[in-house]
Amino acid sequence: MIDAVELIAADGYRLLPDYRFDPHTGLWRHADGPPRPPLQLAEVTYRPDGEITYPRRRAQAGEDAFPGYLDQARALLATRPRRIDGGPTGLSPEFEALRWFPLPPACLKPWHASATQ
Repeated sequence: MIDAVELIAADGYRLLPDYRFDPHTGLWRHADGPPRPPLQLAEVTYRPDGEITYPRRRAQAGEDAFPGYLDQARALLATRPRRIDGGPTGLSPEFEALRWFPLPPACLKPWHASATQ
C-alpha cells in the first residue's frame, strides 16, 4: 500500500488527461468510466422486517492481487508523458481565483457521450 501511495503521489498527475472535470458540479470522472452511478435510489428496497436491501456489486480481491495492480499502474504510467500541457481553461476569473488544483485544458473536454444520457 505504501508503494502505491508513493507512486500516485509522485506520478498520479500524469493520469489527469484521462479524467474529465465538470466545473458546474465539481465532479471528476474517468473519460471512459461508467456513465451511471454505482447505485440508484430505485434499487434500494426494504424487507418486511424493515431491513434495507440493495444490490452489492463490489468484487473484492485478496491482498495477493496488490503487487499485480502496482505493476499494472507502473506500466500505465510509463505510457504517459511526464509533462502535462497547461494553458487557459476558459473558466471564469472567479472560478480560477478559487481553484487550487491542477486542471489541464484536456480535462475540460466534453464528457463521454453516454455520460450525458
